[in-house]
Amino acid sequence: MKHFLLLVLFIVSVTALNAQHTKSYIEFTNNFILVDTITIDTKFSNGLKKDSGTKLVYKYKDYVYEFLSGGYIQYDKKGNIITNSKFDNFGNYLSYKYYDSKGNLIEDSVFNTIDINTNNLEDFMANTYKNTVLFGYKKQYTFSNKLCLNYLKKEGKIESFKKIGVWKIYSETGELKKEKIYK
Repeated sequence: MKHFLLLVLFIVSVTALNAQHTKSYIEFTNNFILVDTITIDTKFSNGLKKDSGTKLVYKYKDYVYEFLSGGYIQYDKKGNIITNSKFDNFGNYLSYKYYDSKGNLIEDSVFNTIDINTNNLEDFMANTYKNTVLFGYKKQYTFSNKLCLNYLKKEGKIESFKKIGVWKIYSETGELKKEKIYK
């Protein structure tokens, strides 16, 4: 029964996540065979959670690969959330949120397209992260001592976590200060 539920969950999640993946990426990943699921639930020596999530284990030829999948949360030693991320079934970010020690959101990234930059499956498997390209949108927040709150400081498009295109920079009051273009 457990394996049946796992299979159903996998099929539903793959179907839901395919909207972000290009056709070529889907063709590459169809070569993997899902062999296991690992639950991550580690704790610090003080007993508080360190991280939690899931890894999917795939087989390709004679190799075994583990990728983070679904929700993944990292905590600090006091139990506060540091990062809250969502991954596709092959370890690519779908979203990433980073918090400071007080729980204030510092970065918020959402990825809407996942593609590959190689036509060779062997190259892809040699370094999946190098050969995978993520396109998305990122917001960066900063704390204002004057207003005693976090505010949106910068926002713009990203390609594999690097700034691209027009980025907007805001003042503490939310007014657009300037725009900067990244290539």
